[in-house]
Amino acid sequence: HSEAGLETTYISHCGGNKKGLPKQIRNIFIVWFLTGAWHGASWNFILWGLYFGVILVIEKLFLLKALEKAGAFLQHCYAIFLVLISWVIFAFEDLKQVGTYLAAMFGKNQIPLINSQAIYYAKNYSVPIIIGVILSMPILWNILKKIENKKSKLSSIAVSIFYVGILVLCTASLVSDSYNPFLYFRF
Repeated sequence: HSEAGLETTYISHCGGNKKGLPKQIRNIFIVWFLTGAWHGASWNFILWGLYFGVILVIEKLFLLKALEKAGAFLQHCYAIFLVLISWVIFAFEDLKQVGTYLAAMFGKNQIPLINSQAIYYAKNYSVPIIIGVILSMPILWNILKKIENKKSKLSSIAVSIFYVGILVLCTASLVSDSYNPFLYFRF
């Protein structure tokens, strides 16, 4: 199924997305409210879901054309910024903590951008950050597509080995970390 087909599947039960803008907006809020509720029985999860619903409605009503003209780099920065804020909403059950943390993120707590904690994280997480930056760029994926398009057995095996290697590295990283309970065990 295509992505559009999946969207049609779950939106059609809410009355479709072809029956006018008010129903589309209602459907976006229903889906994202339920997505937040599915993550947990706490207001921060509901707020997290509705946050994305509000963003999608604002984009649909006002920003879509501007975002399309902005180019891939600005679209990517825009998405990363919004997702970064969403993780703060997701992480804290106390909404006062959300406000405090967001204020700190934007320099409202008098903590300098570069401090001992920032240096600690830069030293200890520089390799995953560099790998993440490289893997988020299209260069590596374009190389993999070129290798895959050669249709040779060797190129197919090389791409498969690459993916298995990434899986092994991610698994090793998770196993080596300290105890970190799975998010959904909080239920």
